[in-house]
Amino acid sequence: MTPWIGTDTFIEITYLIATALFILSLVWMKSPVTARRGVRAGEIGMALAIGGTLLNRGIVDYKWILIALVLGSIIGVPLGKVHMTAVPQRTALSHAFGALCVTLVGTAEFYLRAPNVPRFMMGVLSMEVILGGLTFTGSLMAAGKLQEWLPQRPITYKGQNFVNIALLIFARRATSASVRPWPSRKRRAVRPRSIAGLAAGASEMGAVFAPGRARGAARADWGFMAGIAQ
Repeated sequence: MTPWIGTDTFIEITYLIATALFILSLVWMKSPVTARRGVRAGEIGMALAIGGTLLNRGIVDYKWILIALVLGSIIGVPLGKVHMTAVPQRTALSHAFGALCVTLVGTAEFYLRAPNVPRFMMGVLSMEVILGGLTFTGSLMAAGKLQEWLPQRPITYKGQNFVNIALLIFARRATSASVRPWPSRKRRAVRPRSIAGLAAGASEMGAVFAPGRARGAARADWGFMAGIAQ
């Protein structure tokens, strides 16, 4: 792709405006009175962010982007046609899909840069994978509870605290292993295992820590629903 003059500046301005709109969207969606305005700001911001990304000079082929767009539309359009009372669980599913994307992008970015990933970048990617995996399964649990596919009572089991602590220790050690300055040969073996372990461990943590998440998600979405209904 051959960029026209000023493309990089235009992209940066587009991202800046999109960021401002995302912030305003979150602020406006806190109140039923301004929720509709917040949704519109979020839509415009997302359109600008996508448009700016499509102008990136690193894109050499739009084929896979178009395929992803078609598949996303096939999945997203039916999910958008839900009753107002189902908006909280539908929003939880959106959070889950977004978090899964974050996890996959972080993992893919690691393998694109491996084996010579700087320590700081490795730490950033590790946190990205942890937060993405945690939110992915946590949001799925929230959606299941809101849709009453899962029990509404807290999901507990014997030894749960031990499992929680073990998962936290595992995530901490895997992150430390991923950023440790290993010799080159050792780094090639340790880091891929660490990033894969972080993705799996964080996803398990989301399922373990999520039982109380659904109620908060429902409260956050009532203002959104009321604003849309106006």
